[in-house]
Amino acid sequence: MNPNALPDPHPYTPPTPAANPYAQHMFSAWHVTIPVHQAPNAPEPLPPTTLQPPVAGTWLTVIVPIVLGGIYQLVFWTLGRHDFAPNAMGRYVLAGTVAFYAIVGLIVLGWLGSTRRRLVWFRGSSPVVGAILGVTLGCAGGLLGVLVQSAAAGHLSSDPSLITLASEGDTAHVLSTLLLVAVAAPLVEETLFRGIFLEWLRPKGIRIALLVSALAFAVWHYRLGEWRYYTLMGVLLGLLYWKRGLVASMSAHAAFNGTLALVAISVALTPAAPAHLGNLAYVKPQGWHAVKTKTDAGLALYQGPSGAVLAVNVTPTPSPVPVSILAARMNDVLAGLLARTLPGAQVDAAQAGLVSYPIGDVLQVPVRMQGSDGDIAIVDDSSDIDVILFLDAGSAKARAGFHQFMTSLQSTA
Repeated sequence: MNPNALPDPHPYTPPTPAANPYAQHMFSAWHVTIPVHQAPNAPEPLPPTTLQPPVAGTWLTVIVPIVLGGIYQLVFWTLGRHDFAPNAMGRYVLAGTVAFYAIVGLIVLGWLGSTRRRLVWFRGSSPVVGAILGVTLGCAGGLLGVLVQSAAAGHLSSDPSLITLASEGDTAHVLSTLLLVAVAAPLVEETLFRGIFLEWLRPKGIRIALLVSALAFAVWHYRLGEWRYYTLMGVLLGLLYWKRGLVASMSAHAAFNGTLALVAISVALTPAAPAHLGNLAYVKPQGWHAVKTKTDAGLALYQGPSGAVLAVNVTPTPSPVPVSILAARMNDVLAGLLARTLPGAQVDAAQAGLVSYPIGDVLQVPVRMQGSDGDIAIVDDSSDIDVILFLDAGSAKARAGFHQFMTSLQSTA
């Protein structure tokens, strides 16, 4: 460029392209119709806990365990009609219960895996609050249950099935009782009936959800005479879950069952204690507890390990018959005194004989009744005829307790 050149009064300016109305229309259309990366009004994806699983799958997940529970009850009811010793039946029931909870647990895990549903473990600020609330309410309910059972029995008592389960008092039975009722039952039942079923019913409202899940919980236990009790328990646990989540309902369930189990274990470990009936004094063996005592009728009934039975009947007699004469007239005694009071008992009169104890000679007759072996002992203590029935329930501990009882007999006449 020449620095001395004069500026061009008319510099060149490139022409501006004419506006194309079709291009403008296409551009505006493209600008409006092509979506951006995310539309401002796009719905948020539902969280996993609010996704509703298939109706059929959820109903089957609840119904199948209930049906399996019915089959489980039917099997052991059928076995109970055979001549099984209660101790052996208890072992079968224990093993069957463990297997049953394992199967139901697998069903629950399968449903959770297939639906990818996350359980609602807690609601509120912290699961610790729910756990403390659950344990407090569960222990209070368990103690109330113990008070009711004890008032009805007239002595410290708990759930009869738990007492029988823990009655052997050894480590295996104690741990099995605690693990089954305070761990396995709350974990499986709360997950199934509250974490899955009640939560699935939540959109239908609190009343329907609580009532339907509680009725399913009651049917699951197959105790027709106690369906109101289990329905009420289901409603209370469901309400706790509704407000606080699974941690709270599981804690309450575990604390309630655990309280009943601990009392049952304490009954099973009851120490030996002196007792008397009429003119007969004796030592009640360890682990035996009174079921019924009628002092005026001269009757005391005790239950021991695995449901073993010890019944004492004292009958005042003006001129009691010596046991040696009773032994000689055994057939008449069995046909008269014993056959009327023990219907269904199988008495082996051929094996009857006199056995020496500190109280004197005792007529002892082997007997079998309700799947248990045992003995009928007739004691002459100079003023009474004492008839003692013992059924061992297949328990070696019960048999040892009976020997201790017989050795401790004394006449206070």
